[in-house]
Amino acid sequence: MHSDTYGTFIRRSSPSHGTRLARRAHGFTLVDLVIAIAIGAILLSLAAPSFSSFIASQRASTAAVDLYAALAAARSEATKRNTNVTLAPGSGGWKNGWVIADPLLSGVNVLDHGPVVGAVVTGPDTVVYQRSGRIRGNAPSFTLAVTSGADVAKRCVLVDVSGRPYIKSC
Repeated sequence: MHSDTYGTFIRRSSPSHGTRLARRAHGFTLVDLVIAIAIGAILLSLAAPSFSSFIASQRASTAAVDLYAALAAARSEATKRNTNVTLAPGSGGWKNGWVIADPLLSGVNVLDHGPVVGAVVTGPDTVVYQRSGRIRGNAPSFTLAVTSGADVAKRCVLVDVSGRPYIKSC
């Protein structure tokens, strides 16, 4: 150590002091990065099957709620308009959607739902709600089976004797 003109002491660093700092640089190496990516890939591959099941279940639930809403709308329209209202499948079957035709205006739809992608939907030919809100004929039931990958999720939409729809697991 030596002192400057004001009497303060200055510490001189040795030449090896800078190289020691360079060796202690913070961060991670390429090997650390490769190991972290490998562990992430393993964890992701374990989570993928359950995620596929989750997607199938959510799609089945969404399709069931949409069909439930269409049945409720048809019932509501029948009582509101005091006439029969029909819920019919789209051309090619229920998986291609469903339609509530306006009973008073030809060619106009009250509701037009598009196709349900990746689903198999089984149900009656049509559902006719009478002006009382009850179903004409037997109470209909629908089964929706939605696939996502190798997983299949099912939901059932049923209508009770009074005409009210409800959803349950199949």
